[in-house]
Amino acid sequence: MQLDVIVDGQTYTMQGNTYAMLQEYDGWDSAPIRRLSQSGPMQHGETDLGYRLEPRLARLLLFMICDTETALFTRRRQMLRILAPRDDPHKFRFTVGSSVWEFEGNPTTVEMPRELAEGLSQRVVVRVRCADPTCYVPTAEAVTFGLGGGSDALTIPLEIPMVVGASTLDASKTITYTGDVSAYPTLIRITGPITNCIITNNETGEKIDLTGTTIATADYYDIDCRYSSKTVTNKAGTSKIDDLTSDSDLATFHLAAPVDGSASRNNSIGVTGSSVTEATEVELTYNTRFSGI
Repeated sequence: MQLDVIVDGQTYTMQGNTYAMLQEYDGWDSAPIRRLSQSGPMQHGETDLGYRLEPRLARLLLFMICDTETALFTRRRQMLRILAPRDDPHKFRFTVGSSVWEFEGNPTTVEMPRELAEGLSQRVVVRVRCADPTCYVPTAEAVTFGLGGGSDALTIPLEIPMVVGASTLDASKTITYTGDVSAYPTLIRITGPITNCIITNNETGEKIDLTGTTIATADYYDIDCRYSSKTVTNKAGTSKIDDLTSDSDLATFHLAAPVDGSASRNNSIGVTGSSVTEATEVELTYNTRFSGI
Protein backbone atom coordinates (compact mmCIF):
# COMPACT_ATOMS: atom_id res chain seq x y z
CA MET A 1 0.00 0.00 0.00
CA GLN A 2 1.40 3.38 -1.01
CA LEU A 3 0.03 6.62 0.42
CA ASP A 4 0.45 9.98 -1.31
CA VAL A 5 -0.68 13.20 0.34
CA ILE A 6 -1.41 15.87 -2.28
CA VAL A 7 -1.47 19.50 -1.15
CA ASP A 8 -1.81 22.47 -3.52
CA GLY A 9 -0.78 20.25 -6.42
CA GLN A 10 2.37 18.99 -4.64
CA THR A 11 2.62 15.24 -3.99
CA TYR A 12 4.28 13.88 -0.84
CA THR A 13 4.82 10.11 -0.90
CA MET A 14 4.65 8.49 2.54
CA GLN A 15 7.10 5.75 1.71
CA GLY A 16 10.76 5.21 2.45
CA ASN A 17 12.57 7.78 4.57
CA THR A 18 11.90 11.08 2.79
CA TYR A 19 8.85 12.09 4.80
CA ALA A 20 7.35 9.19 6.74
CA MET A 21 6.23 5.59 6.26
CA LEU A 22 2.62 4.44 6.40
CA GLN A 23 2.15 1.95 9.23
CA GLU A 24 -1.62 1.83 9.77
CA TYR A 25 -4.75 3.16 8.11
CA ASP A 26 -8.14 2.94 9.74
CA GLY A 27 -11.59 4.20 8.84
CA TRP A 28 -11.08 4.22 5.07
CA ASP A 29 -13.34 1.22 4.40
CA SER A 30 -17.14 1.44 4.30
CA ALA A 31 -18.49 4.96 4.66
CA PRO A 32 -20.65 5.68 7.74
CA ILE A 33 -24.34 5.08 7.01
CA ARG A 34 -27.34 6.93 8.45
CA ARG A 35 -30.75 5.33 7.99
CA LEU A 36 -33.69 7.63 7.27
CA SER A 37 -37.04 6.84 8.84
CA GLN A 38 -40.36 8.22 9.93
CA SER A 39 -43.15 7.03 12.21
CA GLY A 40 -46.80 7.89 12.71
CA PRO A 41 -48.41 8.68 16.09
CA MET A 42 -49.99 5.20 16.30
CA GLN A 43 -47.20 3.28 14.58
CA HIS A 44 -45.11 0.64 16.29
CA GLY A 45 -41.49 1.04 15.23
CA GLU A 46 -40.60 3.07 12.16
CA THR A 47 -40.90 3.11 8.37
CA ASP A 48 -37.49 2.91 6.75
CA LEU A 49 -36.97 5.55 4.03
CA GLY A 50 -33.50 4.65 2.80
CA TYR A 51 -30.08 5.91 3.76
CA ARG A 52 -27.47 8.64 3.40
CA LEU A 53 -23.70 8.38 3.75
CA GLU A 54 -22.31 10.45 6.60
CA PRO A 55 -18.95 12.31 6.62
CA ARG A 56 -16.01 10.01 7.17
CA LEU A 57 -13.69 10.18 10.19
CA ALA A 58 -10.48 8.30 9.41
CA ARG A 59 -7.01 7.80 10.88
CA LEU A 60 -3.46 7.37 9.62
CA LEU A 61 -0.43 6.20 11.59
CA LEU A 62 2.88 7.26 10.06
CA PHE A 63 6.37 6.44 11.28
CA MET A 64 9.72 8.05 10.68
CA ILE A 65 13.32 7.32 11.69
CA CYS A 66 16.10 9.90 11.55
CA ASP A 67 19.87 9.90 12.08
CA THR A 68 20.00 12.83 14.50
CA GLU A 69 17.67 14.63 16.85
CA THR A 70 18.02 17.79 14.76
CA ALA A 71 16.90 15.89 11.66
CA LEU A 72 13.98 14.43 13.61
CA PHE A 73 12.66 17.83 14.61
CA THR A 74 13.18 19.15 11.08
CA ARG A 75 11.03 16.26 9.83
CA ARG A 76 8.41 17.00 12.49
CA ARG A 77 8.11 20.59 11.26
CA GLN A 78 7.94 19.35 7.69
CA MET A 79 5.01 17.02 8.50
CA LEU A 80 3.21 19.84 10.34
CA ARG A 81 3.52 22.02 7.22
CA ILE A 82 2.25 19.27 4.91
CA LEU A 83 -0.74 18.53 7.15
CA ALA A 84 -1.51 22.12 8.16
CA PRO A 85 -5.16 23.20 7.84
CA ARG A 86 -6.23 24.80 4.57
CA ASP A 87 -9.47 26.02 3.08
CA ASP A 88 -9.33 23.37 0.33
CA PRO A 89 -9.17 19.69 1.29
CA HIS A 90 -6.04 17.59 1.14
CA LYS A 91 -6.06 14.60 -1.21
CA PHE A 92 -5.11 11.21 0.21
CA ARG A 93 -4.24 8.80 -2.58
CA PHE A 94 -3.93 5.06 -1.87
CA THR A 95 -2.26 2.80 -4.45
CA VAL A 96 -2.24 -1.00 -4.50
CA GLY A 97 -0.72 -2.43 -7.65
CA SER A 98 -2.60 -0.88 -10.57
CA SER A 99 -5.56 0.20 -8.41
CA VAL A 100 -5.69 3.83 -7.25
CA TRP A 101 -8.27 5.52 -5.01
CA GLU A 102 -8.34 9.11 -3.85
CA PHE A 103 -10.14 10.69 -0.88
CA GLU A 104 -10.51 14.40 -0.20
CA GLY A 105 -10.42 15.41 3.44
CA ASN A 106 -9.18 17.85 6.04
CA PRO A 107 -6.71 16.85 8.77
CA THR A 108 -8.33 17.66 12.12
CA THR A 109 -5.45 16.67 14.42
CA VAL A 110 -1.79 15.81 13.93
CA GLU A 111 -0.33 14.13 17.01
CA MET A 112 3.36 13.40 17.47
CA PRO A 113 3.75 11.79 20.92
CA ARG A 114 7.37 11.71 22.09
CA GLU A 115 9.00 9.27 24.46
CA LEU A 116 12.72 9.64 25.03
CA ALA A 117 13.06 5.88 25.05
CA GLU A 118 11.99 5.86 21.40
CA GLY A 119 15.29 7.48 20.46
CA LEU A 120 15.32 8.89 16.93
CA SER A 121 12.00 7.42 15.81
CA GLN A 122 8.71 9.27 15.70
CA ARG A 123 5.06 8.23 15.41
CA VAL A 124 2.67 10.61 13.63
CA VAL A 125 -1.06 10.10 14.20
CA VAL A 126 -3.26 11.96 11.69
CA ARG A 127 -7.02 12.18 12.01
CA VAL A 128 -8.91 13.17 8.88
CA ARG A 129 -12.49 14.29 8.27
CA CYS A 130 -13.85 13.71 4.75
CA ALA A 131 -17.01 15.75 4.18
CA ASP A 132 -17.62 13.55 1.13
CA PRO A 133 -17.02 10.03 2.47
CA THR A 134 -16.64 8.42 -0.95
CA CYS A 135 -13.41 8.00 -2.89
CA TYR A 136 -12.75 8.07 -6.62
CA VAL A 137 -10.36 6.86 -9.27
CA PRO A 138 -8.33 10.01 -10.02
CA THR A 139 -8.03 9.25 -13.74
CA ALA A 140 -11.21 10.64 -15.28
CA GLU A 141 -13.25 8.86 -17.95
CA ALA A 142 -14.64 10.78 -20.93
CA VAL A 143 -17.34 9.90 -23.47
CA THR A 144 -17.65 12.02 -26.62
CA PHE A 145 -20.63 12.50 -28.93
CA GLY A 146 -20.31 14.05 -32.39
CA LEU A 147 -22.23 14.34 -35.62
CA GLY A 148 -24.10 11.04 -36.03
CA GLY A 149 -27.33 9.43 -37.16
CA GLY A 150 -30.37 11.37 -38.29
CA SER A 151 -28.49 13.79 -40.51
CA ASP A 152 -30.51 15.58 -43.15
CA ALA A 153 -27.47 17.45 -44.46
CA LEU A 154 -26.46 17.41 -48.10
CA THR A 155 -22.77 16.78 -48.69
CA ILE A 156 -21.45 18.10 -52.02
CA PRO A 157 -18.37 16.23 -53.35
CA LEU A 158 -16.13 19.23 -53.99
CA GLU A 159 -12.37 19.34 -53.62
CA ILE A 160 -12.92 20.84 -50.16
CA PRO A 161 -15.92 19.01 -48.65
CA MET A 162 -18.77 21.24 -47.52
CA VAL A 163 -22.02 20.58 -45.70
CA VAL A 164 -25.14 22.35 -46.94
CA GLY A 165 -28.31 22.53 -44.90
CA ALA A 166 -29.04 21.69 -41.28
CA SER A 167 -27.82 18.54 -39.54
CA THR A 168 -29.25 16.70 -36.58
CA LEU A 169 -27.30 15.05 -33.82
CA ASP A 170 -29.02 11.97 -32.45
CA ALA A 171 -26.58 9.62 -30.78
CA SER A 172 -26.38 7.35 -27.77
CA LYS A 173 -23.58 5.50 -26.02
CA THR A 174 -23.56 3.06 -23.12
CA ILE A 175 -21.30 3.75 -20.15
CA THR A 176 -20.50 0.59 -18.21
CA TYR A 177 -20.15 2.10 -14.76
CA THR A 178 -18.15 0.01 -12.28
CA GLY A 179 -18.33 2.15 -9.14
CA ASP A 180 -20.48 1.22 -6.14
CA VAL A 181 -21.82 4.75 -5.52
CA SER A 182 -23.27 7.22 -8.00
CA ALA A 183 -21.00 9.48 -10.04
CA TYR A 184 -22.02 13.06 -10.79
CA PRO A 185 -20.26 14.23 -13.98
CA THR A 186 -17.47 16.67 -13.22
CA LEU A 187 -17.89 18.28 -16.64
CA ILE A 188 -20.29 18.14 -19.55
CA ARG A 189 -18.94 20.38 -22.32
CA ILE A 190 -21.28 21.19 -25.21
CA THR A 191 -19.33 22.77 -28.07
CA GLY A 192 -21.35 24.64 -30.70
CA PRO A 193 -22.88 25.06 -33.07
CA ILE A 194 -25.94 23.29 -31.73
CA THR A 195 -29.57 24.17 -31.05
CA ASN A 196 -31.99 22.50 -28.61
CA CYS A 197 -29.39 20.19 -27.10
CA ILE A 198 -30.78 17.54 -24.76
CA ILE A 199 -28.64 15.05 -22.82
CA THR A 200 -30.56 12.14 -21.28
CA ASN A 201 -29.53 9.27 -19.03
CA ASN A 202 -31.99 6.62 -20.20
CA GLU A 203 -31.21 4.46 -17.16
CA THR A 204 -32.38 7.08 -14.64
CA GLY A 205 -34.68 9.19 -16.84
CA GLU A 206 -32.78 12.36 -15.90
CA LYS A 207 -31.96 15.00 -18.49
CA ILE A 208 -30.07 18.21 -19.13
CA ASP A 209 -32.37 20.16 -21.46
CA LEU A 210 -31.34 23.28 -23.39
CA THR A 211 -34.41 23.43 -25.63
CA GLY A 212 -34.80 26.96 -26.98
CA THR A 213 -31.07 27.71 -26.75
CA THR A 214 -28.49 27.96 -29.53
CA ILE A 215 -24.80 27.60 -28.73
CA ALA A 216 -22.86 29.39 -31.43
CA THR A 217 -19.84 28.14 -33.37
CA ALA A 218 -16.64 28.36 -31.29
CA ASP A 219 -18.65 28.85 -28.10
CA TYR A 220 -19.32 26.14 -25.52
CA TYR A 221 -21.32 25.49 -22.36
CA ASP A 222 -19.65 23.81 -19.39
CA ILE A 223 -21.99 21.99 -17.00
CA ASP A 224 -20.74 20.81 -13.61
CA CYS A 225 -23.12 18.32 -11.95
CA ARG A 226 -21.23 17.86 -8.69
CA TYR A 227 -23.05 18.78 -5.48
CA SER A 228 -20.39 21.35 -4.65
CA SER A 229 -20.93 23.19 -7.93
CA LYS A 230 -24.11 22.71 -10.01
CA THR A 231 -23.11 25.36 -12.54
CA VAL A 232 -23.70 26.11 -16.22
CA THR A 233 -21.30 28.61 -17.81
CA ASN A 234 -20.32 29.58 -21.35
CA LYS A 235 -16.84 30.08 -22.79
CA ALA A 236 -16.68 33.58 -21.32
CA GLY A 237 -17.52 32.26 -17.84
CA THR A 238 -21.00 33.80 -17.82
CA SER A 239 -23.66 31.83 -15.97
CA LYS A 240 -26.17 30.22 -18.34
CA ILE A 241 -28.08 28.17 -15.80
CA ASP A 242 -31.28 30.02 -16.75
CA ASP A 243 -31.03 28.50 -20.24
CA LEU A 244 -31.94 25.08 -18.80
CA THR A 245 -35.60 24.19 -19.05
CA SER A 246 -37.54 24.12 -15.79
CA ASP A 247 -37.80 20.32 -15.90
CA SER A 248 -34.05 19.74 -16.29
CA ASP A 249 -32.40 17.54 -13.66
CA LEU A 250 -29.18 19.45 -12.96
CA ALA A 251 -29.65 18.82 -9.23
CA THR A 252 -29.69 15.02 -9.62
CA PHE A 253 -28.15 14.12 -13.01
CA HIS A 254 -25.77 11.21 -12.37
CA LEU A 255 -24.44 7.85 -13.48
CA ALA A 256 -26.23 5.14 -11.52
CA ALA A 257 -24.29 2.48 -9.64
CA PRO A 258 -25.39 -1.18 -9.45
CA VAL A 259 -27.85 -1.93 -6.67
CA ASP A 260 -28.02 -5.73 -6.86
CA GLY A 261 -24.42 -6.64 -6.05
CA SER A 262 -23.38 -6.64 -9.71
CA ALA A 263 -19.91 -5.49 -10.71
CA SER A 264 -21.24 -2.84 -13.10
CA ARG A 265 -24.34 -1.10 -14.38
CA ASN A 266 -25.03 0.15 -17.89
CA ASN A 267 -26.03 3.80 -18.24
CA SER A 268 -27.26 4.63 -21.75
CA ILE A 269 -26.60 8.30 -22.49
CA GLY A 270 -28.46 9.93 -25.37
CA VAL A 271 -27.63 13.30 -26.96
CA THR A 272 -29.84 15.15 -29.42
CA GLY A 273 -29.65 18.56 -31.07
CA SER A 274 -30.13 20.35 -34.38
CA SER A 275 -28.19 22.77 -36.58
CA VAL A 276 -24.93 20.96 -35.88
CA THR A 277 -21.75 20.64 -37.93
CA GLU A 278 -18.63 18.53 -37.77
CA ALA A 279 -17.32 20.99 -35.17
CA THR A 280 -20.15 20.16 -32.76
CA GLU A 281 -19.15 17.99 -29.83
CA VAL A 282 -20.60 16.91 -26.51
CA GLU A 283 -18.17 15.44 -24.00
CA LEU A 284 -19.19 13.93 -20.64
CA THR A 285 -16.41 13.48 -18.06
CA TYR A 286 -16.70 11.59 -14.78
CA ASN A 287 -14.69 9.77 -12.12
CA THR A 288 -15.61 6.28 -10.97
CA ARG A 289 -16.53 6.45 -7.28
CA PHE A 290 -16.52 3.93 -4.43
CA SER A 291 -17.85 3.88 -0.87
CA GLY A 292 -14.42 2.96 0.50
CA ILE A 293 -11.35 0.77 0.08
